[in-house]
Amino acid sequence: MISVANNTGSLPCCVRIKFPAARVSRSMRDTACKVLQVKEKLTAETGREPDVETIAKALDIA
Repeated sequence: MISVANNTGSLPCCVRIKFPAARVSRSMRDTACKVLQVKEKLTAETGREPDVETIAKALDIA
């Protein structure tokens, strides 16, 4: 068992080596934000959660 108090930083370093952070582009983050906004809007309008195709058509990305 690793003691965090005695080995400060060793566990996070190990995790970083095995699982490097994936970098997400700004445009992808912006698209994800738009998807969530459109999903909420369509859910409010129709009373049900929209499917992926409906969201894509609303954003004109299909």
